Amino acid sequence: VENLPEMANHISVTERQSANAEQAAVDRYFADAMQNRLGEYFVGRISAISVFGLDVFLDDTGVDGFVPIRSIYGDFFKYDAEKVRLIGQHSGRHYHIGDKVYLQLKDCSPVTGDLIFRVLPAKKVKTITSEL
Repeated sequence: VENLPEMANHISVTERQSANAEQAAVDRYFADAMQNRLGEYFVGRISAISVFGLDVFLDDTGVDGFVPIRSIYGDFFKYDAEKVRLIGQHSGRHYHIGDKVYLQLKDCSPVTGDLIFRVLPAKKVKTITSEL
């Protein structure tokens, strides 16, 4: 009984480590499966925003990926922490959590499980919408 708090803590830590390991394995699996789809177009939703860029979730595959802020086309984007959005310095264009975005897969790493996308410019989306 006296060791119960320590045992409970150990079980909680082990469970978190197991969940993290499971997610890492799933990410690596998806990155491996997506290797042959480099350059393809996808429709996704923004699931998180940070000073580094956009976390995205693909509608058709359920895969998570990342859009680096430097790769967002057509402007210099800044992170607005108060409203949790990215806003274009010159265009005023902004991205919010939940926004639909058109993406192109630029890179993937099965070793790390990373998928890197870029947001497509509006003029490019018009030419590929029928493919999506």
